[in-house]
Amino acid sequence: MKRSVFLKFTTCIFAFYGVILSLLTARREGYTPPFSRLLYFTAQSNLLLGCSKLIEGIVLLCKQRLGRGLFVLSFISTVAVSLTGITFCFFLAPFSPGDYSPWTVCNLFTHVFTPLLGAIDFVTNSPTFHLSKKTVWLCLIPPLVYALGVSLLAARGINFGRGEPYPYFFFYYRSPAGVWGFSHVSPFYVGSGYFLLALGLFTLTLALVFRALYNKKSAKN
Repeated sequence: MKRSVFLKFTTCIFAFYGVILSLLTARREGYTPPFSRLLYFTAQSNLLLGCSKLIEGIVLLCKQRLGRGLFVLSFISTVAVSLTGITFCFFLAPFSPGDYSPWTVCNLFTHVFTPLLGAIDFVTNSPTFHLSKKTVWLCLIPPLVYALGVSLLAARGINFGRGEPYPYFFFYYRSPAGVWGFSHVSPFYVGSGYFLLALGLFTLTLALVFRALYNKKSAKN
């Protein structure tokens, strides 16, 4: 149990540290006001995971059993932060402007270290519950709620910190590719709709992978 508690609190610290660091370095990296960084799924998924691990760690320290609801929350937050990490590393960082290095200390914490620790903690959890197929669909809640909120803010022309009315390029519905079109303008090669559908399917895929890994371990015990 000591290893599990240590891993949960370490994940929590990394998640909160990454978000706090993102606020402290916001102006230097061109985000004004600094708190606009909280409008990004990166910060929100890290905070969700951090809060989940903090509660889990406290429960275990009190020698109590993790409830099913808390465990499902851990599952959802792990998938959400994993989505953040993979999307950044493979879809956002490669398209960063030439004069901007995406691999800052802040981004390493929020997009690499925290997602890795969260994933390791989840798959090494002592088997307690069996994750049903229904729980996989619950993992769509964070990205769906975020997409709806961002879309409403973008429609109102809200500045997401860098003078742009969108947080990520695939939320720019007025791009050269539009929602369902195509273009030759980087990074708007395909419409926002295709990206959002792909992210939804990818979220479900991640959820299925984590569920399979956990349930496989659970079946052996």
